[in-house]
Amino acid sequence: MTDRITIEGHDGAFAAYIARPKAVPAPAVVVLQELFGVNADIRKTCDELAEQGFIAVAPDLFWRQEPGVDLSVTSEPDWQHGLRLYQAYDRDAGAKDVKETADVVAKLPECSGKVAVLGYCLGGLMTFLTAARYGVDAAVAYHGGDTEKYLGEIDGLNAPLLMHLAEEDEFISKAAQAEIKAALAKKPNTMVYSYPGQNHAFSRHGGVHYNAEAAALAHERTYEFLNRQLRRPSVASAHKGEKTMTAKTTQTKPSIVFCHGLWADGSCFGKLIVPLQAEGYECIAAQYGLNSTAEDVALVKATIGRVSGPVILVGHSYGGTVITGAGVDDRVAALVYICALAPDADETSQTQQSNFPKTDVFSHIDVVDGRIWLRREGTKYFCGDLSEQDQKLVWATQGVPKPDLFDAKAGGTAWKSKPSWYIVGKNDHTVHPDLERFFAKRISAKVTELDSSHVPMLSQPERVIDVIRAAAKGVQTATVAA
Repeated sequence: MTDRITIEGHDGAFAAYIARPKAVPAPAVVVLQELFGVNADIRKTCDELAEQGFIAVAPDLFWRQEPGVDLSVTSEPDWQHGLRLYQAYDRDAGAKDVKETADVVAKLPECSGKVAVLGYCLGGLMTFLTAARYGVDAAVAYHGGDTEKYLGEIDGLNAPLLMHLAEEDEFISKAAQAEIKAALAKKPNTMVYSYPGQNHAFSRHGGVHYNAEAAALAHERTYEFLNRQLRRPSVASAHKGEKTMTAKTTQTKPSIVFCHGLWADGSCFGKLIVPLQAEGYECIAAQYGLNSTAEDVALVKATIGRVSGPVILVGHSYGGTVITGAGVDDRVAALVYICALAPDADETSQTQQSNFPKTDVFSHIDVVDGRIWLRREGTKYFCGDLSEQDQKLVWATQGVPKPDLFDAKAGGTAWKSKPSWYIVGKNDHTVHPDLERFFAKRISAKVTELDSSHVPMLSQPERVIDVIRAAAKGVQTATVAA
């Protein structure tokens, strides 16, 4: 079977590379090139998508200027050639080409009818433009250059969008990245992942900035996103009598209950809750008063009753003590600890902290009127990787605990019977990172270490969501097996 097809567009016909999966019908992904044309890198990307079970089609975006461009990423003359094509490229006409490609691909006999668009650099921008102007079933953009120049079109973006940005991208400034993130944060169906230390095209096969670990992480997120968006039952199919299948899928997705720590409340999980809700998870944050551990645990158990089971408990900081106690509830299927305490049955929240060096934050607190208050300068040691404005917000919305809160036992040790995941903040100045590692090892948790302060759910929410998704997948797998 040929690896080329022809797209008959309104302005003319152009070629496209196609890679087919072993099993059909299947959803499709339109893959959009960089300035090098449909070259070996793009063709390999299509082949990898086919291995994941997708039809992958890469149209020739430069067909109007020079059909059949296939340039090397290691050749300086090819770079200059590609740049000339890139600079002369008609983006408006190109977006129409992409939409026409998606329409043609959706009608292929081997296609299920669902089509996503995925692009790199120029292709990343064209992905954004196509999704905003014409709509697609899903969109994935890798480091789309000039995206910030088109943010005025964001109101038209209704398709689910996943975007990957390299923090050290030499073609997309940090200011531009901030603009993009701020604009997309207003759209509940979008998710932006940043990759610290990575340069432009970190996922390009054989590229000078290729990073295998970062590329694998980005591709894993992309495949998960595409499977979620393209393989779920459609509204139309539900009307055709598949309501039972849809309901079963919903029931096996666990609910998530969030439990906050000191100097916080449930709003600290906002950057996690909104994206997870958009993915279909039922989420709720327990709003307890930090008056006593017994009261806080009881409130969490009551909160569990407000959502469907099974439930994942996510605890941050002192919230780890709370989920350790509340997690013995039969409705709880898994635990996620974020820079959190995880005491044993005979321990309090304070027991193990006394065995590790005192952290900096406790030199910046006031015990006044029966409460422990975080001083303004203490935010540096609590959430120092946030912006100054966000640190001020954390201070202004802090929940203040009673001094004896750390002296009570949790009333249960859920981690002894429930699977656990643990996030270590390597730059934590509130709970000592070595104490976090001690807890993670003792509870046999699946561990993720982040270059973060005590609040990765605020500074690196996308990485925390990845861990929660992993926990959810574990729960769903266990539920199906049962």
